[in-house]
Amino acid sequence: MEELRSTEILDKEIQEDARRKAERILRKTDVECEKIKNSVSTRIETVTSEKNEEYKKRPKILRKMPFRPFLWKNNEGWFRSLTKMSIKP
Repeated sequence: MEELRSTEILDKEIQEDARRKAERILRKTDVECEKIKNSVSTRIETVTSEKNEEYKKRPKILRKMPFRPFLWKNNEGWFRSLTKMSIKP
Protein backbone atom coordinates (compact mmCIF):
# COMPACT_ATOMS: atom_id res chain seq x y z
CA MET A 1 0.00 0.00 0.00
CA GLU A 2 2.78 2.34 0.89
CA GLU A 3 4.41 1.76 -2.51
CA LEU A 4 1.21 2.81 -4.30
CA ARG A 5 1.02 6.01 -2.29
CA SER A 6 4.65 6.90 -2.94
CA THR A 7 4.14 6.13 -6.65
CA GLU A 8 1.06 8.35 -6.72
CA ILE A 9 2.96 11.13 -4.95
CA LEU A 10 5.83 10.85 -7.45
CA ASP A 11 3.38 10.88 -10.35
CA LYS A 12 1.73 14.02 -9.01
CA GLU A 13 5.10 15.73 -8.55
CA ILE A 14 6.17 14.81 -12.07
CA GLN A 15 2.89 16.09 -13.50
CA GLU A 16 3.17 19.31 -11.49
CA ASP A 17 6.75 19.89 -12.72
CA ALA A 18 5.69 19.26 -16.31
CA ARG A 19 2.75 21.66 -15.92
CA ARG A 20 5.02 24.40 -14.52
CA LYS A 21 7.53 23.92 -17.33
CA ALA A 22 4.77 24.05 -19.94
CA GLU A 23 3.35 27.24 -18.42
CA ARG A 24 6.82 28.82 -18.40
CA ILE A 25 7.32 27.91 -22.07
CA LEU A 26 3.91 29.33 -22.98
CA ARG A 27 4.65 32.59 -21.17
CA LYS A 28 7.98 32.95 -22.97
CA THR A 29 6.42 32.28 -26.36
CA ASP A 30 3.63 34.78 -25.67
CA VAL A 31 6.23 37.46 -24.91
CA GLU A 32 8.23 36.57 -28.00
CA CYS A 33 5.11 36.64 -30.19
CA GLU A 34 4.23 40.11 -28.89
CA LYS A 35 7.73 41.36 -29.70
CA ILE A 36 7.48 40.01 -33.24
CA LYS A 37 3.98 41.43 -33.68
CA ASN A 38 5.10 44.86 -32.50
CA SER A 39 8.15 44.91 -34.77
CA VAL A 40 6.25 43.98 -37.94
CA SER A 41 4.76 47.43 -38.55
CA THR A 42 8.16 49.05 -38.04
CA ARG A 43 9.79 46.64 -40.48
CA ILE A 44 7.04 47.22 -43.05
CA GLU A 45 7.54 51.00 -42.83
CA THR A 46 11.31 50.62 -43.17
CA VAL A 47 11.13 48.32 -46.18
CA THR A 48 8.46 50.48 -47.81
CA SER A 49 10.53 53.63 -47.50
CA GLU A 50 13.65 51.83 -48.78
CA LYS A 51 11.80 50.50 -51.82
CA ASN A 52 10.23 53.87 -52.58
CA GLU A 53 13.66 55.50 -52.46
CA GLU A 54 15.02 52.81 -54.76
CA TYR A 55 12.20 53.39 -57.25
CA LYS A 56 12.83 57.14 -57.15
CA LYS A 57 16.50 56.59 -58.06
CA ARG A 58 15.84 54.33 -61.06
CA PRO A 59 14.97 57.01 -63.62
CA LYS A 60 18.01 59.07 -62.51
CA ILE A 61 20.30 56.10 -63.03
CA LEU A 62 18.84 55.36 -66.44
CA ARG A 63 19.24 58.98 -67.54
CA LYS A 64 23.00 58.73 -66.94
CA MET A 65 23.41 55.75 -69.29
CA PRO A 66 24.99 56.45 -72.71
CA PHE A 67 22.15 54.83 -74.65
CA ARG A 68 19.55 56.83 -72.76
CA PRO A 69 17.88 58.60 -75.73
CA PHE A 70 17.04 55.35 -77.43
CA LEU A 71 15.70 53.78 -74.24
CA TRP A 72 13.81 56.87 -73.17
CA LYS A 73 12.20 57.37 -76.55
CA ASN A 74 10.86 53.82 -76.80
CA ASN A 75 9.96 53.28 -73.16
CA GLU A 76 9.07 56.70 -71.84
CA GLY A 77 5.74 55.63 -70.35
CA TRP A 78 7.31 52.75 -68.51
CA PHE A 79 10.11 54.90 -67.10
CA ARG A 80 7.64 57.51 -65.90
CA SER A 81 5.59 54.82 -64.17
CA LEU A 82 8.60 53.82 -62.06
CA THR A 83 8.37 56.99 -60.00
CA LYS A 84 4.69 56.31 -59.30
CA MET A 85 5.31 52.85 -57.88
CA SER A 86 4.82 52.37 -54.18
CA ILE A 87 4.49 49.44 -51.87
CA LYS A 88 1.31 49.37 -49.87
CA PRO A 89 1.50 47.83 -46.39
